[in-house]
Amino acid sequence: MVAVDRQACAVYKEELNKHFPKEYSKVVFSPFHNDPDELRKYHLSEDEEKRIRKDFTHPEKNPKILIVTNKLLTGFDAPVLYCMYLDKPMRDHVLLQTIARVNRPYENRQGIKKPAGLIVDFIGIFSKLEKALAFDSTDIEGIVNDIEKLKEEFKELMQMAQEEYLKEIKDKPGDRKVEFVLEYFREETKRNDFYAFYKEIADIYNILSPDTFLRPYIEDM
Repeated sequence: MVAVDRQACAVYKEELNKHFPKEYSKVVFSPFHNDPDELRKYHLSEDEEKRIRKDFTHPEKNPKILIVTNKLLTGFDAPVLYCMYLDKPMRDHVLLQTIARVNRPYENRQGIKKPAGLIVDFIGIFSKLEKALAFDSTDIEGIVNDIEKLKEEFKELMQMAQEEYLKEIKDKPGDRKVEFVLEYFREETKRNDFYAFYKEIADIYNILSPDTFLRPYIEDM
């Protein structure tokens, strides 16, 4: 959680404590000597902060949620981080590096991979992303995808799947489906084309899941 300021960090922490165990979340910000009590209680020693940073990178340990405003936005290496709640105006390199925090590849011991990071934008940065990121558009192409645009792309790909593959086996009985698939993919080129096509669909499906938008497509997937 990226809050707009240190006071907001404290507010978010108090609210999260109403829904989760206190150890589930931690506040990490720079302490000031004249802080009021509501901020002072979240001051951390250097050793405490190091331990929290380290523990966060291990999925089996707490905390699960870090509440920050300035710290850990750049340079903090935690590939396990999947979701970021963004409630602070940002621009240019700081925003780009913040996005990169959630976009690190990650795979756990069970082989489950993180296909992409998720950013929940509370203040509308991503509605004017090109303005917030004052770079050439080619510099940011492919880094950020809007969920609604991904849904449209998924719909188009599933329509292609219907036309190219699924309609060929729709009315065939089980054994005939298997025979058709084996014959159809005998050619290596067709197999490779399908592998690439399916990977594209599967990646978007995993990013969107478990959105209810996917319900009509589950059987076809």
